[in-house]
Amino acid sequence: MRHSFIFLIPLLAAVLTPFPSFGSDQSKLKHVNSSYADAAQIGLKSPEGVSCNDPYLYVADTGNSRLLRYTYQDGALLVDKVFPAGNVVPIQVQVNSRAEFYLLDGKARQIVRLDTAGNPKGTLSLKGVPGTQKVVPKSFRIDGRDNLYILDLFSERVLVVDGEGTFQSQFAFPEDYGFISDLALDEKGAVYLLDSVRVAVHKADRGGEFRALTTGLKSYVNFPTYLTVDERGRIFVVDQYGSGLVLLAADGSFAGRKLGMGWDEGFLYYPAQVCLNAAGDLFIADRNNSRVQQFTQIE
Repeated sequence: MRHSFIFLIPLLAAVLTPFPSFGSDQSKLKHVNSSYADAAQIGLKSPEGVSCNDPYLYVADTGNSRLLRYTYQDGALLVDKVFPAGNVVPIQVQVNSRAEFYLLDGKARQIVRLDTAGNPKGTLSLKGVPGTQKVVPKSFRIDGRDNLYILDLFSERVLVVDGEGTFQSQFAFPEDYGFISDLALDEKGAVYLLDSVRVAVHKADRGGEFRALTTGLKSYVNFPTYLTVDERGRIFVVDQYGSGLVLLAADGSFAGRKLGMGWDEGFLYYPAQVCLNAAGDLFIADRNNSRVQQFTQIE
């Protein structure tokens, strides 16, 4: 009975928490496609990671310990290739400019490298990192120069290393934070942190320190766990417990709430991650519905 009650907590929170539907952004998200299985009809199992790298979409099919590559041209969302991940439990995938893969292993809490063909290249070995050598990655991103920005929970910092793991720089977490669950990068080199407990976003411009970008978001978000930034500086936040997507303006102000909890197409149940392609389409890892959904933005 105790385990059943714990499972129901996120669902009850999503149902009982009222969220305002207003916001300054009047765009809508239109459901385009959903993918439940690969070409061999092997179903997705609790996928968590998505990464948009045109012309492909990469999905960390977490429950099946594999990486899927999709094409999404001409209105179709099809699995183009399957990369087995072996003993790795992939919860996040990022691809560099050479089409090499980096996976965050949710079990071992380490970053695993794959070559362009999906063959293992071992774990990312960090070199020259100041302070303690113990690093516990919660999330990571890759910038345009193939540097990795690693959210290190153990030392309360963002580590910046090159593709081989050599230390470049670091950012300390902001003071008085609750729980930093994710980070994101924008095209200008700014770094964003998401605080799930304080329900806040912090931003550090290139070479600067983190400062609070948002205030008063608890009225609109239940428990945010992931964020990404588009080319206009807008921030898309995944509200995992609330099974929705929250949009913030570039200045951090609330701009709208999108989607909602459900099992039909166009609804979400415990979503994990979101990414945007060059055309502005959104792809969401709809974890507890064991599918990936594609949405287009209608202004």
